[in-house]
Amino acid sequence: MSADGDAALVQRVRAAGEAFAALVEGLPEGAFRHAPGPDEWSVAELAGHAAEFPVTFAAQCARLAASPGISLGRQLDDPGRLAAVRQMEGADPAEAGRRLRAATATAADTLAAIPATGWDATGTRVVDGETIAVRTVVQRFIAGHLEGHLEQARNAAKLT
Repeated sequence: MSADGDAALVQRVRAAGEAFAALVEGLPEGAFRHAPGPDEWSVAELAGHAAEFPVTFAAQCARLAASPGISLGRQLDDPGRLAAVRQMEGADPAEAGRRLRAATATAADTLAAIPATGWDATGTRVVDGETIAVRTVVQRFIAGHLEGHLEQARNAAKLT
């Protein structure tokens, strides 16, 4: 992919973060806290996760770009991942939106600083041993993951 394609990926992260923040900021408290099912996250929990994982994975991408061949990723029971889900417990929707916006901007800035040659660097995922390039991590585990949770938050916000 060209540097323009990499810039488009960074913009995709920014756009998803902005859309998520705007959604959260516009919610009433009840919709923000509502969990649609016993095993489903509320928008507040989704926002906590979405304010953490892009920064975590962008930092991992920057390390991988600088040191090809390293391991990256984490297990589903990673303490940082689990704690992030609860990080918005005390936040109102406006604060959660600000935190989401800041976090995704930080992630996007980190990704934008990766040199063009770094986007092709590969490492090994800790969860399954897959060899994966920085670009693919950004596509699947930052931008795609963020967009997926945005859609999940839209659905969770619908009180029935």
